[in-house]
Amino acid sequence: MKYSELAKKLETATSETRNLIVRPFRNSDEDGLLELFRDQNTMRMDGDTPILEKNDEFIRRINLIKEGPLIWFFSEEKKSSDFVGYIMLQDEGDAIALGFALTASKQYMGYGFEMVEAVIKMLFNCGVEEIRIKTWEKNLPCQKLADKLGFIKTDIIKGKHKDPLTGVISDDFQYSLKNSHTS
Repeated sequence: MKYSELAKKLETATSETRNLIVRPFRNSDEDGLLELFRDQNTMRMDGDTPILEKNDEFIRRINLIKEGPLIWFFSEEKKSSDFVGYIMLQDEGDAIALGFALTASKQYMGYGFEMVEAVIKMLFNCGVEEIRIKTWEKNLPCQKLADKLGFIKTDIIKGKHKDPLTGVISDDFQYSLKNSHTS
């Protein structure tokens, strides 16, 4: 399936988990994104620097979310409607790359697992054959999540990650999960 076809199929897709609603972007997500972008440790895992206010860079990122080319999902807590985090999907030709982040206040609660698992199910139901996650070698929570979801480490990408705080260059790890229902 072409990425543009997948994007069309998923543009209004939502999923409910035990604790979350995973859905497309809403303008009300901006404040939650700003909270996430402000967090130095979360942004560090992404290899990025924090954004402290709704400045030009923040607006540029929001416009990328709204206009593509990436597919984005956002999650909120069912009980409180609090913003939890995002998942972005990128076309790698032969697979879909999945990246995600959670606000600091919602980490270590199992929400990352619920959010990513919901999107994996959506992707596999749409016929996606392979999903990949790339993560910094020091991002142990992401590696543990990939393992828990059944991803297999397939590659080490040498010198790919630059720590925005220290400038130290290190490796990225690539994980893969294949859809067992496609040929």
